[in-house]
Amino acid sequence: MIRHPDRHLRPSRMSPVPFRPSGVRGLLKANHLRMIVLTLLASFALPSTSSAADVVACQLPVHTVSLSQPGAPQGVTEVHMDNSAGDEKLVTGVVHLDLRNDGPVPVSELCASVHLSNSHGTPQDATVALSFPHAKQESVKLEQSRACLTLSTPWPGYQDASFDVRVQISSVSIPLTGVVLIDATGHASEPPSPSEASTRAAGPRRPTNPPASPPAPIDCVSHAKPLTRSINLLPSRAPCSLYLPLYGGLVVGLIYLGYTLCHFKRKGWLGRPMGGPQWSFGTSFATNFTVGTGLLSLVLGGSVITDALHYMTKTHYVVLTLLFAAVLLIAPALFTFFSTPHECPSTLRPEVIAPAAPVWFFLLTSALMVGAVIGQLITVGLAMDEVRFRGYLSWGTFLVFIVLLGAAGVGAFFAAVGVVPASFQEKGVPKEQVVQQLNTLRNRVAAIHRHVDSFAPGQEPLDDQDMILLERLIAREQAPPKWTMF
Repeated sequence: MIRHPDRHLRPSRMSPVPFRPSGVRGLLKANHLRMIVLTLLASFALPSTSSAADVVACQLPVHTVSLSQPGAPQGVTEVHMDNSAGDEKLVTGVVHLDLRNDGPVPVSELCASVHLSNSHGTPQDATVALSFPHAKQESVKLEQSRACLTLSTPWPGYQDASFDVRVQISSVSIPLTGVVLIDATGHASEPPSPSEASTRAAGPRRPTNPPASPPAPIDCVSHAKPLTRSINLLPSRAPCSLYLPLYGGLVVGLIYLGYTLCHFKRKGWLGRPMGGPQWSFGTSFATNFTVGTGLLSLVLGGSVITDALHYMTKTHYVVLTLLFAAVLLIAPALFTFFSTPHECPSTLRPEVIAPAAPVWFFLLTSALMVGAVIGQLITVGLAMDEVRFRGYLSWGTFLVFIVLLGAAGVGAFFAAVGVVPASFQEKGVPKEQVVQQLNTLRNRVAAIHRHVDSFAPGQEPLDDQDMILLERLIAREQAPPKWTMF
């Protein structure tokens, strides 16, 4: 049998390949399934498409929502931030809003958004909540940057209402400046616009019958123009930094009082009399510094010091500096007021009388002065740290300044301790020796006066007024020593 070599290569005309439609049908079914999946995904990803088509924006001017702030403060609103109950690192402030619905449309939803930045212009994140006044803390929900309040009972037109905007931020970010934006939403019903009527007319033709009733109104939504309130987030009215100078001065004053009472009790000086205070511009360093910084803060507080501070407000700094300066000036006045007359031994009539008080009362008075000086130094240190916090002072310069303030505080402490020994001339010539020398001088003058009177009557070298002056000088040296304000 002879076989053709190309028999298996050529298609046979007697056996055509049958047509199988199952592949096309499968492809159509797969495409149809893919379209269904894509449609479902699109419906889930864009759910607002249908809702936006259902509710349209109101077109009539009578349906415009408008808000106003009658009696709103001019300029920037200061918001004092207080510590949050749940987290010490967060602080919360409340912006109170008195608003008025100036339009006829009731407001159904109110929204507030906060935009804040620091002194360098860097935006800062914050959580915000919108609620009615005096709402409980647990019922307020904080949201990031923007919060809305749905009113169960719509806010009627031409009515006033009050709301609170709560702002919560990190405590280390104070101070911050920014704005609060308030917008409102109202719902109304109005006739369909001509474009919608033409759209309905372009639908499938129906038998033309005269309309039995006017077209049904449609629901629409109206948004108010946002209101703006400028805010400045400041420290609390009772910040923790306020107690640092007060408690610091109190603690150092008590340490000084306890140390000096024990020290001078061993010397037996607590009952000795001391004269009144005297001030010297060259030696009274602590007094000059405290009073000078108090007056300087009063001047700077009105013009130069900014309101945006981190530890305390400008008012706190001014009050502290004036308080410490007043204490430093009142303490010596109290010593003089409670001093008692002290008679000095003298042959003159009337005798020389000088006010004096015991040493232990001076220690009480000087303890107030030491506390005022330390408190003022701490206040100045905090004020300089405010400058560093705003970026106008480097850490190195600030630390050098703090070291100088610390040295000034230590110097004032030991200067106050040395006031009593210096008054009694512990390290110099004893006062009794000075009085003894003056008495010797008086006796010699009296002897010379007698000899001159015996040899040349009427030629006295010293008259009675000179002798009285010498007696008063002796009596003054015997008076209790005055103390120099440190």
